[in-house]
Parts: sequence; structure tokens; C-alpha cells
Amino acid sequence: MDVQGIIDIMAKQTRIYEKLFQLAKEKTEAIKVNDIDTLNRITEQEQVHVAELQRLESERAGQMEKAAGGNGSLTLSELLQKADEKDLLQKTAEELSDILKKLKEANELNQELLYHSLQFIHFSLSLIQPGEPASGYGPGGNHRAPERRQSKPLLNTKV
Repeated sequence: MDVQGIIDIMAKQTRIYEKLFQLAKEKTEAIKVNDIDTLNRITEQEQVHVAELQRLESERAGQMEKAAGGNGSLTLSELLQKADEKDLLQKTAEELSDILKKLKEANELNQELLYHSLQFIHFSLSLIQPGEPASGYGPGGNHRAPERRQSKPLLNTKV
């Protein structure tokens, strides 16, 4: 069974995921220094790559169905058992799996950094304009919060 087309598609996917991994590393640095312009540029580039990956995935799925000979679609394990180029297919699949793992870790780091940045922003905002005190404060938690009158905003925004 000739699977060269599938191997070529998987190799293209690997190259695009490598580009996404590089962008994820750039994104980490941009998050650290709060560079919004760079984050926007990276996000635009990621969208282009993701669209290409979706097109390639659709093409790969079609090739897998074709390789199955009209009997649904094959899994990679089933394809490995039937393929003529087992070694090359296995190597390509491992490379794709490795870069996906690295990309996942980089994205998890970026997600964590963004989460902490948002926590800091919320904390900073709460210092500028504190919220209502909790109604269950004090030793039994049965005390009601005292009535508060409407406070004036910290900054006068009328022009």
C-alpha cells in the first residue's frame, strides 16, 4: 500500500506545527513584557497557520479513507500494519507527535502566564475601586454588612 501522500501531508503538518511552536515561544516573551502589538501580530500569524492545518487535515483524512479502500477510514496503527513505507511513516508520525507535545506545553505555559496577568489586573483594579465587603464577615458569619452609601468614582470622567 502506497502511503507517500499521507507521509507528505504529515510532514507538512509537522513543519506548520513547528512554526506555531516558534510563535508560541515568541508569545511567551511578549506576554512577559506585556507587548500587545506583538501578541496581535502573533495571533494573526497563528490564524493563517491554523487555517492551513485545517485544510491539510481534511486532505489527510481523505487520503486515509482512500487508503482504506472504501471501508471507512484507517487509524494510524492500522495504516502502519499495511503500509509499504512503515519506517518512514513511523518516523513522520513520531516527529508530528513530538512537536505537538512541545506545542501543547508552550501553550499551557502561555495560558498560565495570561491567567496570572489577569489576576494581577483584577487585583490592581480592586485597589483602585474596592468592591463591597463580604456580608458574612466576623466571628459567626451572621453579621450583616453595614449599609453603604453610593461612593463617588475615583476619577471624574465627565467632560
